[in-house]
Amino acid sequence: MKSVLLVFFLIAFSTTVEAASGGHGGVPMIVAWQALNFTLFIALLYFLLRKKVRTFFAGRVETFQAKALQAKKDKETAESAKKSLVEKINELNQTEGEQIQRAEKEAELLKTKILKDADAQVAQIQKDTVLTVENEYQKAKGDVTREFLDKVLSGAKTQIGKDLSPEKQKDLGDEFLTKIRVVH
Repeated sequence: MKSVLLVFFLIAFSTTVEAASGGHGGVPMIVAWQALNFTLFIALLYFLLRKKVRTFFAGRVETFQAKALQAKKDKETAESAKKSLVEKINELNQTEGEQIQRAEKEAELLKTKILKDADAQVAQIQKDTVLTVENEYQKAKGDVTREFLDKVLSGAKTQIGKDLSPEKQKDLGDEFLTKIRVVH
């Protein structure tokens, strides 16, 4: 920045010298004063604002460097993530056949297990059905036997009641008692 000020000062000085010489076709004196004023203005601005401008640009440099560093870190992270994903994709492409075979084996094992379970359930249902039929048969047989016996007894009572008169009944009772006495 000092060199810029020096250049402005030399231009303003040379212009002032030129204007003071008063030669024909030279630069009028007004321009010399304007150049001197401009140079002084620039020097005053430099003197007053140099610290603020320097801090501003230093802050910009630091911000830029921080952003550049963050961008570099983000780039490295993205590249490592990309590399990891590419490796996973390649691994999946390489093991695709193995995974399909493993899935087919698991499906076959599951199918076998389901069929075994179904066969076991069918056998249990058949066994339960046989037991149920047997129980129903025994129950029906018992019901028919009871009903038959009830009818036979009922018919026998009716028949005996018709054939047996009170006198015959007394004779049979006496005969029964005599047989019991003989046995004892």
